[in-house]
Amino acid sequence: IAYRDDLNHIAKVLDDTDDEGALDYITQFLGGVARSAQDHDLNAAVTNLARLRQAGRNPDNSVIALSQLVQTRIAAGGPL
Repeated sequence: IAYRDDLNHIAKVLDDTDDEGALDYITQFLGGVARSAQDHDLNAAVTNLARLRQAGRNPDNSVIALSQLVQTRIAAGGPL
C-alpha cells in the first residue's frame, strides 16, 4: 500500500517538472522508493534521469518515460 501511495504522490509531482527542485526531489524520492521495492526498471529510469541532469542534457524525454512507467505501475497496482 505504501508503494502505491508513493507512486500516486510522485505522479502528481511529475505533473509539475518545470521546477528544477521538483526534478531533484523526484530523483531522490523515487530512487529510494524503487530501491526499497526492488523495482529495478523504475530505478534504472530514475538513474537515467539523474545522469542526464548531471550531464546538463535535456531531461524531457526521460521525464516522460519515467512518468509513463509510474502510471503503468499505478495501473498495475505495483511493480511489474
